[in-house]
Amino acid sequence: VSHMTTKGHPESLLFVGLGGRIAALDRATGEEVWRAELPGTGYQVVAVLHHDGRLFAGTAGNIFALDPVNGAILWRNCLEGLAYDAATLAVPLTPPGGSPSPVLYIGTHGYAVAVRCDTGAELWRVSLPSTGFRLVSIIANDVAILVATAGVTFGLSPVDGRIMWENRHKGMGIQDACIGSVTSPAFA
Repeated sequence: VSHMTTKGHPESLLFVGLGGRIAALDRATGEEVWRAELPGTGYQVVAVLHHDGRLFAGTAGNIFALDPVNGAILWRNCLEGLAYDAATLAVPLTPPGGSPSPVLYIGTHGYAVAVRCDTGAELWRVSLPSTGFRLVSIIANDVAILVATAGVTFGLSPVDGRIMWENRHKGMGIQDACIGSVTSPAFA
C-alpha cells in the first residue's frame, strides 16, 4: 500500500481502479484518501465493487477484498488458471439459498466463478460453452446469475453455477457484450 489514512467513511468515498491499483477519493473534494497496489496484477484495468462493508477488486484473474476505509488487503484469490483478463463483479442483494455468507460472482476469461465474500474461498466455477476466452459481463439477482459473452447470454444457478438457460442471439454477432437489468445494472 503506497499510503493510507483513516480519513473518510466508505459512504463518502469514490473508488477508482486503474493500472493494477485502487484508490479512494473523497467524493466531495476529489482528494485522494488512500491508494493500494494489487500485487501481481501488472497494469490491467481494475473492476471495483463495494458491498456489505468490503471493497472488492478484480483484475488479471485476481480477486481482492480490501478494507474500504484504509485500503488494507483482507484476502486474495488468484483464480487458478484464469489469471489473464479483466474481471466483472456482482453481488446479489440477498445470498443464495443456504449460503452462510454473501457471495461474490465474477466473470472472466470465458468463465463465471463464485467466491465467498468473507474469505474469498471458491464455491464453484463454470466454463461458458462455445464462447472462448472472452470478457464476461455479469449481474446477480435473486433468481439467477446472468452472464453475457461472445454473443451468448446465460442464466446460471446462483447455488452451483449450473446453466439453467442460454440465448445465442442469432444474427447479433459474437462480440463482447454488456448486460443489465432494471434491478442489477452492470457494465463490461
